[in-house]
Amino acid sequence: MKYTSAERVLEIALWHQSRGADISKIVVGADNREQEIENLRIINLLKEKLDIPFLFLSSGECRILKRIGGEIGSCMYLCVYEHDSFSTPTQPL
Repeated sequence: MKYTSAERVLEIALWHQSRGADISKIVVGADNREQEIENLRIINLLKEKLDIPFLFLSSGECRILKRIGGEIGSCMYLCVYEHDSFSTPTQPL
C-alpha cells in the first residue's frame, strides 16, 4: 500500500497474466493529489494493456479509485454493507 510507478504496476499485472491468473489485483498508495492522478492514468494503462480483468485500488490519503474504479476499468468494487467492528472503515458502503 505504497505509491508505485506506472511501469512497476504494469510489470506486476503482466506477470500475473503470464502466470495464468484469472484476475490481477494490485493495491498501491496515494498520499497526495499528484499520486492519485497518476493512479488514474495507471488504471487506463491497465485497461489498454491487459487481456485479463483487474482490480486496481489505492489507499492512503486519496481514495478516489475506491469510488470510481469500476466505472473506469476495474472489474469490481470492494465495499461493505455497513461500517461495524468487522468491516474496513475506509471501504465505501
